[in-house]
Amino acid sequence: MFDPSRPGAFEIAYERTNLLNYMGFKSDMINVENFSIDLKNYLKYGENRKVLSRKDGLKLIFTNNYDIYFFQGITKEFLVKSSLDFIKKRGLVILDLPSEDLQYENNLIKKLIKLLSLKLFDIILVHSKAMKIYLQSINKDLPVYFLSYNITPITQNTELESPINDKPEFIYFGRGNIFLQKLINKLLEKEIPVHLIGTELNYLTNQYSLLKITKTMDSQDLILFLLRNDFISVINYDTYFMDQPQKVLRYIYCNIPFVSNRFLGILDFLDNNHCLYADGFDEYIKSLLELYFNKELRKLLKINLRNKAQDIITPNIAKVLYKIINA
Repeated sequence: MFDPSRPGAFEIAYERTNLLNYMGFKSDMINVENFSIDLKNYLKYGENRKVLSRKDGLKLIFTNNYDIYFFQGITKEFLVKSSLDFIKKRGLVILDLPSEDLQYENNLIKKLIKLLSLKLFDIILVHSKAMKIYLQSINKDLPVYFLSYNITPITQNTELESPINDKPEFIYFGRGNIFLQKLINKLLEKEIPVHLIGTELNYLTNQYSLLKITKTMDSQDLILFLLRNDFISVINYDTYFMDQPQKVLRYIYCNIPFVSNRFLGILDFLDNNHCLYADGFDEYIKSLLELYFNKELRKLLKINLRNKAQDIITPNIAKVLYKIINA
């Protein structure tokens, strides 16, 4: 169950669905808004299913018995309060808690309700050690477990390696921001080729011959595209953003060396053998130039990222979740 109005909620929800399907559970995804999404192109394990909207989904909750009820975020406080006691009598209730549920909740009353509702869940999964420490400092008895995001490989061929060229491209996909615009301008000035996918920087197309823009790309095609080419990239998040975003997982899975600031989630997850860290614009440029010109450094980071990827694909995360459920 997830709220599609939250950034990344759908992606995280279908990863959890793949995870449960891999573990042998039949699953239904239920959103709390009134629309449906065809999962045919996303689900890797188990049957292809549709995402059910709130109207149909609530009927299923009260007419079907499930072994596990998986909430992706504290979706609609009234839903948690009205149905959780009923659900607990029939199955295990797991909360997959994104940090922004609490971190960016500005309404103090809503935040208090969310904090109080945490003790109603059987298992709470968080995505950084910092969030686990924070929650247990509020209530040491909360059943909080640190379980990093997993990623479902799109292709069975996990041995596919990206090439290592003398001159890679800078790649970025997703929404752009002022920092990224400034960074791209500097890279283009230094004649480093840039490829943007789905990024709102279209005004640059008439200014630079080294810039490529692809407006849309299917999720599966994106993974294969990233795996088959030599890229470098960046991550830049609020220092106190406590979750590892999906973009980091794609970089790891596709062996893309990148530069990042030291936000809390990534410090739980990667060290200097997996990426380059930078503070401030000048350090970002310096590190990107190092990645661009140092072929051996890129090769080393790619090898380390490929090894790391083996720890975050669905089968390995499933083993961890089995232990938590059985605890």
